[in-house]
Amino acid sequence: MSYARSLRLFLSGYALLIALGTILLSLPGAAMTSTDFFTTFFTATSAVCLVGLTVVDTATHFTLLGQSILLLLIQLSALFYLFFAVQLVRQVSHTSSDEGTSPKSLLPRIVGITLLIEGGAFLVIFYAWGDYAFESIRDKVFVTAFHAVSAFCNAGFSVLDDNLYTVQRAFVLHLVVLIAYGLGGLGIDTLYDLFSPKRLRQRLAKPETDWRPMTKISVNTSILLVGAGAVLFYTLEQRNTLEGLNLTEKLIGSLFQSATTRTAGFYTVDSTQLTHVSLVVMTILMLVGGGAGSTAGGIKTATLYHLFARRRNHSQASKTRYFLAKWITGYALCVNLVGTLVLWLTEPDYSVISLLFEQVSAFSSVGLSNIDAYSFSLSGQVVILLSMLLGRIGTLSLGMVLVWHRQ
Repeated sequence: MSYARSLRLFLSGYALLIALGTILLSLPGAAMTSTDFFTTFFTATSAVCLVGLTVVDTATHFTLLGQSILLLLIQLSALFYLFFAVQLVRQVSHTSSDEGTSPKSLLPRIVGITLLIEGGAFLVIFYAWGDYAFESIRDKVFVTAFHAVSAFCNAGFSVLDDNLYTVQRAFVLHLVVLIAYGLGGLGIDTLYDLFSPKRLRQRLAKPETDWRPMTKISVNTSILLVGAGAVLFYTLEQRNTLEGLNLTEKLIGSLFQSATTRTAGFYTVDSTQLTHVSLVVMTILMLVGGGAGSTAGGIKTATLYHLFARRRNHSQASKTRYFLAKWITGYALCVNLVGTLVLWLTEPDYSVISLLFEQVSAFSSVGLSNIDAYSFSLSGQVVILLSMLLGRIGTLSLGMVLVWHRQ
């Protein structure tokens, strides 16, 4: 498939998904009350872009039908995005071997890995709700399935009244959700390299068999960023949003909030009470995001790595990856700078740090919020909407164009 055709298919596919989501969410039975066009369009875009930011409360505004539509949009969009993202990563890293480079072999692998992890997460989450009261078994099954899919897809949507802060002390649940979105943020090829029966048999037969370079980058960079973020969050918030929790609970909470900046979007603390220093740290982590070829957003951990790795490697492939990393990082910085400045003009009641946090959260497909987004003006909501599109669709499209240009 040519680059031009791939790009057209990618853009038209996203346009179709957003249009379909807007139409379905406009159905009479999708919401408790009538919903205007902009609200349905914003919500559909947020779901398709795997962001999680909304201008209405997902738990109370949408009916079971509306929430089911959101679940469908999240799942379809994640599979669609992964299909193109994995192909781009393979072109840049020049990997093929046994990974299945043709669309016919790639798509089943993506679907299989996705459903396997979501299914495992569902089984554990179902029994990890603690004393949270559900109206019925059917309600529990749906809420569990919604969070399992939303977690692996790094969507951040929740059908609970206040996200996972509603079940703040269900720490087993928090850990399971953390693992699900952590795996989703590593990348399909990384997951295959780590856990596929074929690769495990190879390592068993030859213990010296090493991880592939992209796997090393994704895993090691993620551990470094999440670990550093957790230490900083604990230090900055132990007497603020973590106050009242014991040591173990504080550590789990810190790890969860650090890892969720990889674009998961779930939260277990009152995000409106975070200190400004914590917001800055989380903003930096959100901008980086997750692994290449994953459901996560941001500039990706591989981009961060290749910005600095060029000094040690001057091969042509390394120069190409540095070229991509430089342009994608520049693009992200420019979009977020302009977006923040416009938000500063449209939402003068909020601090610049809080507005920067909202802007990067939208661009990097995170979904965390330090502000009650419902209070944003229409102009501010439009800025957030455009940032979601430029972050999720624009970044990958730019990557396609740059690779096309270099070859």
